[in-house]
Amino acid sequence: MQEAAKLFAGIFVNIIAVIAMRKAGANGSCGAIVAGITRPDGSPDLAMYFRATGLLSSFVDSAPTPSFFSCLAWCFSILIPLFIIMTFFWFR
Repeated sequence: MQEAAKLFAGIFVNIIAVIAMRKAGANGSCGAIVAGITRPDGSPDLAMYFRATGLLSSFVDSAPTPSFFSCLAWCFSILIPLFIIMTFFWFR
């Protein structure tokens, strides 16, 4: 229970930086990242959010495994094509 509490506390503390990056927009220090997930009119690009969160989640979920790099290879060989297919299907 304590490990889960620490994990979620860490997530909530670290989300502060992400919110600050999003508020700073394209003119902030992470402007390239914000520009990559935002449309020219300033609205969020849902397909890019889907891809970015999926890729980051795949890294974070497999990070504690003893065979991280084999899991990473699996992610690239299986999940990337699935991301492309799902993006085409749901966000077109």
